[in-house]
This record gives sequence, structure tokens and C-alpha cells, in this order.
Amino acid sequence: MSAAGVVMISRRGLFAGAAASTAAAASAQHPKLIAVSSSNGLRCTAKAAAVMKAGGDTLDAAVAGVNIQEIAPKDASVGYGGLLNEEGDVDLTPA
Repeated sequence: MSAAGVVMISRRGLFAGAAASTAAAASAQHPKLIAVSSSNGLRCTAKAAAVMKAGGDTLDAAVAGVNIQEIAPKDASVGYGGLLNEEGDVDLTPA
């Protein structure tokens, strides 16, 4: 998928081409912008890439991207729409 000049690939595709990408990046004049997410975070990576393309800091780009998913009420994996654990608490421990 490509959005506004940003190429999006799966994590598997990213790692499969890591060696070739590293060699290509080393010879490129401009640094490559990379944002990685699971399939439910494609809008987030597009936002993060847009912030970086505009010259923004990488941390600001990550925060801007993550905020999209964190406030999504229909996404039960994290944030506002996240499901509670068996004790009724928000569990922030990675699975």
C-alpha cells in the first residue's frame, strides 16, 4: 500500500529485505524514513512518516502515530477501546 509517497510493507517483508535495504540505504544520499506497525496501525505509520517527511523529530512522529490508535474506540487492542483484564483493570504488561 502506498499513501502520499510512503511505501508500507509488513514486518515480515521488512525483515526479509533488511540486508538489501541496509546496503541500499548506505549508498543513498537521503536517509530512509521507516515506520513499522501491525496491520491495525497502518494509519499510524502513515501519520508518523508524514511527520518525519515534514522534518519532525522521530519521537514526535512516533507519538503522533500512536495517538491515532490510542484514541480509537473501536480498537480493542490498546488505549481508549482496549479491553480490561479479568480483574477489570487496564493491563499495560506486554503479552
